[in-house]
Amino acid sequence: MPTTEHRSEAKNRRSRTEYQLAVEIQDDQGRPLGQWPIRIDWKPAVEHLQFAAIAAGRVAPVLATPDYLLEPEWLEDRGAPWVQSIRISIATDDGRPWSESIPVDYFRSAAEKVSSALVDEGRLESGQTFEYRTLAFVRESAPPGTDGHDRDVVEEPLVLDIADADLASRLDRSTVIGAGDPDDVPVLIRPDVLEETRARVREAGEVETGGVLLGRLARDAAGGRLCLEITAQVPARHTRSASMKLTFTHETWSDARAALQLRQSDEIFVGWWHSHPDWCRKCPSERQEVCPLRRIFFSTDDCSLHRTVFPRAYQVGLLLTDRTDGIIPTLFGWRRGMIRARAFHVDGSPEAIGPADAPLATIGGHENAPTH
Repeated sequence: MPTTEHRSEAKNRRSRTEYQLAVEIQDDQGRPLGQWPIRIDWKPAVEHLQFAAIAAGRVAPVLATPDYLLEPEWLEDRGAPWVQSIRISIATDDGRPWSESIPVDYFRSAAEKVSSALVDEGRLESGQTFEYRTLAFVRESAPPGTDGHDRDVVEEPLVLDIADADLASRLDRSTVIGAGDPDDVPVLIRPDVLEETRARVREAGEVETGGVLLGRLARDAAGGRLCLEITAQVPARHTRSASMKLTFTHETWSDARAALQLRQSDEIFVGWWHSHPDWCRKCPSERQEVCPLRRIFFSTDDCSLHRTVFPRAYQVGLLLTDRTDGIIPTLFGWRRGMIRARAFHVDGSPEAIGPADAPLATIGGHENAPTH
């Protein structure tokens, strides 16, 4: 839960920290293999924090690159240098900092890069499981570019157009699909969008298909709660499709921008959708029960596309998984700078919406739950 406790602010810098982060890698027998410094891209976490402050009405609706302060929070049973989480703070319009703790699961990709090097060195086998622990060491000084986090690229501020709307009654009457976090900005999907995407999945058959999601950010006129509403989808007609991968092309975006201009509805690109075909349709039933491809998963390629093309804190990815029991929708999006499965609301009753089971999803090869 975000807090507003008083903390010192960073001045004239994009970030400030007195610590160098590192990971300790242990093999599957618990043997430590060493400690390595890591470099971290803080932009997704910082934008998450800024968007949360916007949702709470604490800052103007502008996504920029604010100054921020990083402070480690130590494991209670071990203390420094063992990190439980990293607390990030930004300034708000009223002068009181807005801060939130980012779990060490944020450093998983950095730990995986270290493990890949250990595989190359023969100290870990390919596919061997490992554990990592995050550490933070006080550093007296460091040359530019060596302080353990990536240089911030200062981008043009993005002013968010937030409409006023009567959302509370719609959310109350909607059907909730999936399990979310109480701090997530609610996502409301129109039922015709779900039906259109399902129809496209049926037409595509054994290859992936997808498209771009259009919508708007709106704040409930009565309660003030911010919400993301998905109002339409644009089929990506110029994607390169394969049985297990979808690639957006330049023509895809030209088509999507043309559709956006044609609609003239003050909509924006709020995310994307794609399908996973029923790869197990022809397999014996006993094999289907254990086949990993039958699971709900946001693949490593899906995560890479989402991070690269849809990096904004409000942008989401809708996955349609074709299975023998129906086409199952699952929503993914940003939470604390990481891609996570999200709950979403749909106008209408469960019977009208169709199959919408929400089992535990796998994201980039990992279950949708922090493990470190």
